Amino acid sequence: MKRIFVLVLAVCLFLLSGCRDSDIVDLPEQSSHIQDILSIRNSDGDRIYYGMTQGDVEAILGQGEAGMMDMYFYENADVAILYRDGMVVLLVLYSDIGWRLTNGIYVGMQVYDQQVFYGKTAEESRQFTRDLINQGEGDIQVTTLDYRFALEGDSDLSVLETVEEYEELRRESLGQDVMRYRFMVSLRVPENTIYLIMFGDQQALFTFR
Repeated sequence: MKRIFVLVLAVCLFLLSGCRDSDIVDLPEQSSHIQDILSIRNSDGDRIYYGMTQGDVEAILGQGEAGMMDMYFYENADVAILYRDGMVVLLVLYSDIGWRLTNGIYVGMQVYDQQVFYGKTAEESRQFTRDLINQGEGDIQVTTLDYRFALEGDSDLSVLETVEEYEELRRESLGQDVMRYRFMVSLRVPENTIYLIMFGDQQALFTFR
């Protein structure tokens, strides 16, 4: 129960606010499919991904324990999952006991000035967040590395690389219910070590529904 409380606190803080090179793969060259980007894997070849059914998840992880914010907690994997209509829409990974993002990023990985995800360094990702909240080069402390995506077609994602792209998409979407069609991979990095990984659609990330 203490572990669940700590995780919930970490997720709430996220909403408010040594690297093994051989593990890191250039994910954009592999696939743009949503189930490849929003996905974790283990060394046995098992995968848990966005849109997967709860039954298929629990065939791998075992029975989950329902907890706060309607999330299910899987203590044997240190994974928390929110389901909508019986399918994964938000996943939180909060330790490195064998699970990591498809491209090899894991909790506990050291992040300095190397490219972390989608060809962006940690500082480039932080600067993108500063620009999105109109802080520019200010002193605001950015403790997450956020990567934003838009759905193209039925199953492919395109990464939003610039503030201009993000704002243009937002203007085009005004008045539309698009939170289920915008996605994020977020790495919680208070200093130089990843200690929380989250992914899902914006509705799930920001409303837990």
